[in-house]
Amino acid sequence: TIPEMRVCASKCYKHPWCPWCEIATRRTLNVLVVCLQVFRKLRSCIQMSPIVFCVSTTVVLIIGLLVLLFNICLARLFTIPGAFVLNLGCFFLLLRWIVRILVFPGSILCWRRNTEATYRVEMAKQWMHQLEQLHAFLQMATNRPPNTNAGMSLEGVQFGCHVVEGLARNLRVQQRDQVKFTPQQ
Repeated sequence: TIPEMRVCASKCYKHPWCPWCEIATRRTLNVLVVCLQVFRKLRSCIQMSPIVFCVSTTVVLIIGLLVLLFNICLARLFTIPGAFVLNLGCFFLLLRWIVRILVFPGSILCWRRNTEATYRVEMAKQWMHQLEQLHAFLQMATNRPPNTNAGMSLEGVQFGCHVVEGLARNLRVQQRDQVKFTPQQ
């Protein structure tokens, strides 16, 4: 195909609809269209928040320069193949860390408190119904006027008792282990 392209290039000025020139023109136009779309999106990002764009561009450039400097130093210290192997190892460790963050977001210190707080709220929501049933049963058993008996069942009361027993057991274990409680706890 290369000799045909050379012949086409030498005769192209005579035949404006040459197939090789048409393919090259299409590819060039496709690349230009993609570049135009990228520049439009970039321009819209700049117009929406120029400060964020400038800061993020600066951060990316600084990280890129640090990686480049690191690789130059590694290439001088370990030779180019050694630097390549070390880069592969660093890339693997970075991917593992990113996957760990995505799969277990609570394993990162910043998100741990938020995850634990969300877990506490969800557990309290799940136990609240059983505790309300137990409360209504205890009010009825002590001859106090209950607020409402709607939805109360013996099974719900039993679950409420199990919740209270589990909480009491956990409190005893934590007191035995001398766990320090926060004021909220």
